[in-house]
Amino acid sequence: MPTSTQLPKIAIIGAGPSGLTLTSLLHKSHPTLSLTLFDLRRRPSPEELTQPSGSLDLRKDTGLLAITECGLLPKFQSLTVECSEATLIADKTGDVKLALEGQEGDRPEVSRNALQELLFNSIPSEFVKWEHKVLSVTPAKTPQKWTLAFSDQSAKNTTDVEDSEEYDLIVGADGAFSKIRHHLTTVKPYFSGISCITMTIPQINTNHPKLSTKIGQGSFAALGDSKSLMAQRGSQGSARIYLMLSATPDLTTPSAEIENVPQSGEWNCADLRNKMLSEDFYASWGPEMREILKAAFDAEIEKEEKMDVKPLYMLPTNHTWNHAPGLTLIGDAAHLMTPFAGEGVNQAMLDAVELSQAISSSLQFQDQGERTVAMMNEAIAEFEKKMWQRMKPVMEGTWDNLEIMFKDEQAPKKVVTLFEGFMAAHKAALETPKPEEQ
Repeated sequence: MPTSTQLPKIAIIGAGPSGLTLTSLLHKSHPTLSLTLFDLRRRPSPEELTQPSGSLDLRKDTGLLAITECGLLPKFQSLTVECSEATLIADKTGDVKLALEGQEGDRPEVSRNALQELLFNSIPSEFVKWEHKVLSVTPAKTPQKWTLAFSDQSAKNTTDVEDSEEYDLIVGADGAFSKIRHHLTTVKPYFSGISCITMTIPQINTNHPKLSTKIGQGSFAALGDSKSLMAQRGSQGSARIYLMLSATPDLTTPSAEIENVPQSGEWNCADLRNKMLSEDFYASWGPEMREILKAAFDAEIEKEEKMDVKPLYMLPTNHTWNHAPGLTLIGDAAHLMTPFAGEGVNQAMLDAVELSQAISSSLQFQDQGERTVAMMNEAIAEFEKKMWQRMKPVMEGTWDNLEIMFKDEQAPKKVVTLFEGFMAAHKAALETPKPEEQ
C-alpha cells in the first residue's frame, strides 16, 4: 500500500453535500490519500441533526448514484421515511390541480439533516477541520501547488494565528459565494428575482390536522400572482413552509429595478406576518392557504427571533471558466441555480462522483511523482468540460421553470403540464427494455 506522501495532497472547502460526498468517496477508494475538508461552521451536534430541516429528493442517476458509490445505500434507505414522494400542485385558492403518488422509490425524499449526518459518519473525524476559516488561496512557491491560508475559529483556540499549507489540489465546494471561484472566473452570482421565506410548523398532524391533510404526506405547491406557497413534510411530524416571492428582501422594490441585492433582509416576525397577509402578497389567496401561512408565522413568532427574507441567486446558465491546474469547483460554487427543478443537490453529488473518478484515474500512476499530479490535472480539466456540458441544459431548464412559475399568468396549469410530461417520460423509460433485456 503506497504512503500518502506518494499521493497528491488535496483540500476540499465546504462540508455541504458535494464536499462531504467527495471526501467520503476519495477516502473510500484511497484510504491513505492526504485529504482535508475545511468548514467554517462547527460540527452540528446529534441533537441539532434531529431537528426539522428541508427535504431533498435524491434521483436514481445522480444523488442516489452518489450514495451507492459511497457504500451508504442500505443506511440511506432507512432514513427515507419522513416525506413521501407524493406531490400536490394547487392554485392560489388551494384547489388541487394535480396529485401524484410518487415515483415508486426512484426519487426518495430525505431530510437535509439526515443526509448530512449519514455523510458525516462516513468520514473519519480527523479529516475534517470544523470552525476553520479560509483566509486566502494563493499560488505556492512550489510549482503547480497552491497555498491555503486559514485560521482556527473554534472557542478552544484563544489565538487568532494564521496557518497555511500547500496543496496539489484545492476543490471549492463552498457554495454560492465561493472563496475559490474568483481565482477561476470574474463571473459572480446574481439575483434571480425571487426571494424566499422559510418557516417550520411543528407537530402539524396534532396541532393543525386540517392543514396537515391539505398539504398531504409529501410535497405541496400552490402557485399564483407571481408567488408560491410550498410545503414539505419533515421530521418529528413537522412541515417545512416556503414562501417564494417575486421581490427583493426588503419586499418593497421591484426586482427588475435592483442590481445589487443584499444577501438577506431581516424582519420582525409579526411585521413580516402582517406584510405577507396584506393585499400586496397573500390576502387574496384561499382561506386554507392563508391558514397555513398564519400557522407557520405563529410558530416562528413563538421563537422570539428575527426572520430572514433571503434572495435566491444564480450563475449564468452557460457558466464556464479557464482551467487552472490545482483548482476546481463543484456544486453551487460551479453552477448555482434556483431550486425550481430539484436538481441542485443531485447534480452537486454527481459532480463529486465524477470528480472522484477523475482523481482516481490518475492515482493508478502514483509512482510517477510529479507526473501523477500532472495527469490528475489533465483528468480534472476533462471532468470540468463534461460537467459544463451536463449542467447547461439543467440550468436552462431550471430557469425555464422559474419563468413559468413566477412570470406566467397560467402558472398552475403550465406547471401541471410540466409534471404530466415528466410522468409520461418516466413511464416510457420504465417500459423501455434495457439493452440486455432485448
